[in-house]
Amino acid sequence: MTLPDPDVVVSVRQGMIWAVESLVDFEETLNALGFSGYFEMMFDWFPYSDTPEPIDQGALSEAELAAMERVRSVIGAASDATPNDMVQADFIATGWPQRVAVVAKQAILVFREGEPADDAVPALGRKPPRPPSHQRTPVKRS
Repeated sequence: MTLPDPDVVVSVRQGMIWAVESLVDFEETLNALGFSGYFEMMFDWFPYSDTPEPIDQGALSEAELAAMERVRSVIGAASDATPNDMVQADFIATGWPQRVAVVAKQAILVFREGEPADDAVPALGRKPPRPPSHQRTPVKRS
């Protein structure tokens, strides 16, 4: 078995953290990326909730993986409950962004517990490069 490149693992982990932090700051994220971009940004790093493939476990501890599964579950539920033609203000009024933000904040706390004490990993909040296009999962909308 070949171990993943540590730089790739760090990049993937940072990308996941950035995506979750973007959900906490949902108003800023919605203004910057738009309504569809809010979901697409998350699904760039995490497979859609109905797909069988797991989140990349090589980049996460067990506690982080569990936290990310909770985030993926709530963002998937929000995506499923939101019609494609909804406008941003109506989406915010549904309360989904606020509910997602609560779960995302909890996940960030889990990530902060697992951070190394030294500067081996960049600080939370740095925007990572976008994932390669073969890792992007299109948003599944009903």
